[in-house]
Amino acid sequence: FIFWLITATVVLSLISILFIRRQSDPIRELADAAAAFGKGQDISGFKPRGATEVRMAGQSFLKMRRRIRRHLEQRTLMLAGVSHDLRTPLTRLKLQLAMQDDTEDTRAARRDIDEMEAMLTGYLDFARGMGKEKPQGTRLSEFISSVVKGRDLNIKPYEDREISIRPLMLKRCLVNLISNAVKYGNVCELTVTQDDEFLLIDV
Repeated sequence: FIFWLITATVVLSLISILFIRRQSDPIRELADAAAAFGKGQDISGFKPRGATEVRMAGQSFLKMRRRIRRHLEQRTLMLAGVSHDLRTPLTRLKLQLAMQDDTEDTRAARRDIDEMEAMLTGYLDFARGMGKEKPQGTRLSEFISSVVKGRDLNIKPYEDREISIRPLMLKRCLVNLISNAVKYGNVCELTVTQDDEFLLIDV
């Protein structure tokens, strides 16, 4: 009796462990897919499986992903359209200023228009690159060197590591911040802190 009791207990325990693993693996896959989507990584290989409730959660996650991507595409198209349409009146203003006398006021107006044109170019570059650039592995030291190249600023020591980023978009962001800091600040300093999950770049 004791032998059959122990044998039945062991067999039922193994069956329970296998059943629990079959139910927990799809939940773990869903959590990994959500984390990867939050980082902008490709999750096209994710397919909901497991218990009915887990499959429903996975299908709802995929629907949410499609809605978010559609929203981002619409926002990008709107930003690109607005930036493109604003170039026409700016061009007319530049032509009108070109026919005016070369005074301090017209030079200041030209500078303002050039600055606005540079901003619109930045918006268009952002709109074009937002949906195209994919995250990729990069050495942190190489990325920081490319950002601060030729600029006078203090860099605090940091630990080099492999990071997953959109390098062009992040570089554009940091170059703007550093340029403003160098132009308007007394001292420009770059601090990099990190843990297992996040990277903080402080200008």
